[in-house]
Amino acid sequence: MGSPHQTDEARTSRLARSLGERYGLTDTETRAWLAWRTTAPAAEGLSVTEPGAHLPPLAEILDYLAATDVEAWWAGPTFRSPAEPGRPIRHCVLSHIHHRWGPRAAMEFEERYSTSYVIGAVNDAPSSRYPQPEPRDRVMAYLQALREGDEASTYESMEVDYLLSCRPDPSTTT
Repeated sequence: MGSPHQTDEARTSRLARSLGERYGLTDTETRAWLAWRTTAPAAEGLSVTEPGAHLPPLAEILDYLAATDVEAWWAGPTFRSPAEPGRPIRHCVLSHIHHRWGPRAAMEFEERYSTSYVIGAVNDAPSSRYPQPEPRDRVMAYLQALREGDEASTYESMEVDYLLSCRPDPSTTT
């Protein structure tokens, strides 16, 4: 398997199909997104190779999270579980990243891969796309889908949101 951080053609094509189906993008909108995506600087995609990065490659993050104990995961409205006598602190995905690589890495994760709004929802409860009963397993499935192009990164999601916002309002067209 190639580097999970390059914006390669296979991932980009798969993501374009996935986003087109999910958001009902027209062929013209999908082509416009693909044209923009193929000219976008690598740092705006899934690359963490620029100087000063604190976050390791996604493959390393996946390995780290896979090695965590299911009981070490927290699903709730807070970053980590409250301190309880005789019980270790449990972490949500962003807290695991913060705990392992520091606060800057957690911020980079949100900038590059998934915002707390999205990854938090995946972490906190099963859904139709991520029905796994354990937070760790849902997060792992989501991050693998992100890696393969079935989910969009933070920046890619912003691109699609912008594209959708440029659509004419059907109620004002004649």
